[in-house]
Amino acid sequence: MKPIALILVILATLASVASARTPLKFDADFQQALADLPSIGAGTIAPNEGKIVVVTFFASWCPPCRWEFQSLNAIRKKYNEADVSIIAVNWFEDWGKRDGGKRMQRFLKSTGPGFPLVVGNKDIINRFGGVDRIPTLFVFDRQGREAYSFIHLEGSKKMHVGTDELIRVIDTLR
Repeated sequence: MKPIALILVILATLASVASARTPLKFDADFQQALADLPSIGAGTIAPNEGKIVVVTFFASWCPPCRWEFQSLNAIRKKYNEADVSIIAVNWFEDWGKRDGGKRMQRFLKSTGPGFPLVVGNKDIINRFGGVDRIPTLFVFDRQGREAYSFIHLEGSKKMHVGTDELIRVIDTLR
């Protein structure tokens, strides 16, 4: 098979796999599962009914996660908390036997998140379709329907969701 043909087959396969995933629904069960997770630092998960909800998965050792937090903080400043909710779920913190405690404290100090952070578990990961890459980010509309998702794929040039991109997504949902 010629290289270009092989690339086209791979792209078609990836597109069919991506479209085969059932969109998520951020309902009361989802919210309760997130609210029941242990909190990191200050902040609690407030009721999200009727809000646009952004959920991201991160680890303190992940450089793209640090950059994404800059975008999330900009979103927090731009939109009222009564309109847009942001929740960050810590996942893969112990990958590579990294020192999560000290590293997490440095991460929190340097990123200064203006939104609640929680420690993820297998149940929440499964509810979100088996998150296996970070950062992974979901945006849900006011009815709890998945409106946007981003998964940082290995080797991709795009490392995280940028501020302008998030603003465009959120503005279309307002």
